[in-house]
Amino acid sequence: MTDPHVVKIDADMLGTHQKHLAALVDRVTTARDAAGTTLSSDAFGVFGGGLAAECIQSQREGADTLQVTLDASIVHHDNVGAWLRDLTTNELDLVAMFRVIGEGDV
Repeated sequence: MTDPHVVKIDADMLGTHQKHLAALVDRVTTARDAAGTTLSSDAFGVFGGGLAAECIQSQREGADTLQVTLDASIVHHDNVGAWLRDLTTNELDLVAMFRVIGEGDV
């Protein structure tokens, strides 16, 4: 019977997840960089100055939101990487500690 309170973490799956997060960080970085290129105040002509100002403000707010998203994505990616390193190190240490010495190893 399997204990429902025991959680096993697959290091390979966690590594795959971290790679997906790295790709996400790249995409959010691209979006943030693109959002940082603001419109010119004369983008809508002489009579569209007010509209341009509103668009520029919205664009800045969007860029700020993307920066927060990027920061959170980087932290999550780094935390998963640390978890993976800890998991791998601990697993290797435990395996080495409880390794059975074979007859030829004596």
